[in-house]
Amino acid sequence: MGDMVMSSNFRVVLAEDEPRILQFLERKIQCLDSRFEVVGSARNGMDALALVEELHPHALFSDVQMPVMNGLELLAQVKSSCPDVKAVIISGFRDFDYVREAMRYEAVDYLLKPVLDEDLLKLLHKLADELEEAVRLQEREAISKAIENRLDLTISSVLSHPQNYCITLIAIGHLMNNSSQILHSRVFQNIWKKIDFQRILEKSGIALKNWWFCDGWNVNHKYLVCYAEEMAAVESGLPVLLDELKPFSGGYPVNLCMLPDALPLYKLHEGVLALQESVGRALIPGISQILPLKSEETKDSHPAILTSNQSQLLKSLISSGRTDEVKKQLENTLQNWIDCRYPQMVFENGLRQLFRLLASATSITDENELYLVQYHTLAFFSTCRTPEELFPEIWEAALHFLNKQALEKDYGRKTAEDVEQYIRLHYTEDISLETIASIMGFHSVYLNRIFKKEKQITPIQFLINLRIEKAKEFILQHPDWDFTTIGESVGYHDPHYFSRAFKKVSGMSPSEYRSMVHVSLKI
Repeated sequence: MGDMVMSSNFRVVLAEDEPRILQFLERKIQCLDSRFEVVGSARNGMDALALVEELHPHALFSDVQMPVMNGLELLAQVKSSCPDVKAVIISGFRDFDYVREAMRYEAVDYLLKPVLDEDLLKLLHKLADELEEAVRLQEREAISKAIENRLDLTISSVLSHPQNYCITLIAIGHLMNNSSQILHSRVFQNIWKKIDFQRILEKSGIALKNWWFCDGWNVNHKYLVCYAEEMAAVESGLPVLLDELKPFSGGYPVNLCMLPDALPLYKLHEGVLALQESVGRALIPGISQILPLKSEETKDSHPAILTSNQSQLLKSLISSGRTDEVKKQLENTLQNWIDCRYPQMVFENGLRQLFRLLASATSITDENELYLVQYHTLAFFSTCRTPEELFPEIWEAALHFLNKQALEKDYGRKTAEDVEQYIRLHYTEDISLETIASIMGFHSVYLNRIFKKEKQITPIQFLINLRIEKAKEFILQHPDWDFTTIGESVGYHDPHYFSRAFKKVSGMSPSEYRSMVHVSLKI
């Protein structure tokens, strides 16, 4: 994209060594077609090349035979340094070799001297049509690059161009993450292909002389760009445009958002960011509408989407194993969010709250697992046509947590029973939590947590209690045994440690317990 982009006139440089012909061409070109302006002239090829490289004209009219550098050599140099310049050869030579050589350097035409008005006018009209199309394509490229923030800010003529642009975002479907865009790109490409934008604009009563539909960052977004003076036509036609687009959206909602102010080319990216921000904050799942542009100061005010009462009720239902009631409550919660018309971002935050609650209520502590469930559901949400389609996904996620909780309960119960059985069989031995964990194939911390959750007591405390209960039985059954023997019989080889453990569990020393038992037996 060169300096010629979006100029109001087509600039021409002339190269002709005969002053009379040079003046004639300058006068005739500007007289026959006012769209052309001669901005420089030279009487040899070298000076002409310098002018072309300095002025970046749209077209170069050059004689063949000139001093210093002839016309064909000039064309070769121009093609290398300024390939966008369209060249026309003017010569009195009818030799086809000149024509062929000129065409090799992509000259657009070849005029013979003396140049007739009719021939020159015909060529100017043809050249203007080609240049207008080229300028339009270059302007589209500049707009697209500006939207994508890839505009070359060093191109002074683009930045100084006085034209301002009106930009409107057309969004089909919901907000989408990168993964969803990749997976559903073909779906939205097919939707866009079916839309005849020229016809849609006409049916919407939006008559625009110059307009462009440009791609956005998202596969389901397009931008309608037009000149500032046509902004009113777009704004008044938005309601009809919305209705005209709906039949082509494949059942997805359609949202439009228009910048209230026109922007110069180099600020289009800022406008796009503002539109994206507004759509991101205001898009309501399943609803087609014209969205207002929200300023940075605008505060979104929504109540807590998942209330404490709803949270407590769900936890209670999950804890009591009332699966059918859990499903009903989830359906009611989702329908309430839909009826409240929460924006998608608020809706998604509510889903994250909901999944974290489900994970907490079912004792799922794996953050990666929670993330994957959230990611899968939110990805589906971004590509569904209506929020009602989301419930089966939410319920599937809830069942994942509930079923895993049931499996973990069974597994935890079985593990705790195995640990208890091992302790009962080996309580007389010198065992520790690490010993039990190693034999069971678990980490000691995990085993301790599982056992305590199922038995409401740690494995070591269970071992101590079991040993003391067995010691009490020996005291009762063997009144002649000393406490050292009894302690060793239940796994304590230090009589002082046994005495302390006994007193801590039963509230009295072994001797006090024996005395109490004997008194009871006598009575």
